[in-house]
Amino acid sequence: MNRRYFTLVEVVVALAILTMGILAGMSLMAASRDRTAKATAQWREQHIMTQAMEYFMLAGIDNGVPEDVFPYRDYSVTAEYSAPQNLPADMQDTIAGWKLVTMTVTLRNANGTVVRKMSVDRIIKDGD
Repeated sequence: MNRRYFTLVEVVVALAILTMGILAGMSLMAASRDRTAKATAQWREQHIMTQAMEYFMLAGIDNGVPEDVFPYRDYSVTAEYSAPQNLPADMQDTIAGWKLVTMTVTLRNANGTVVRKMSVDRIIKDGD
């Protein structure tokens, strides 16, 4: 009976290859977790921004957003009107009591750092 056993070198090489495979898998899992956390944060901020934009489109920018509509304590939101950019030279921005403006909504985190900005052109009553 001729038995063939593994040598110590073969066992050490096999363990090294196994270890490298496990470390590579763990590295991929960690990177995946980080990308998932980043995507979740971006989705949340976009959701908050869209919610604020919808409120300002419906209610106007004169008042702040009520807490029951915007319950995010770690964020604040502001809106402002400005003159529209890149209009054709022959186009008026005010017609018959209505005015074209660009509404810009800014989302800030708790530190006051701007997280996102979103702009939309809209028509409002002249004087609002």
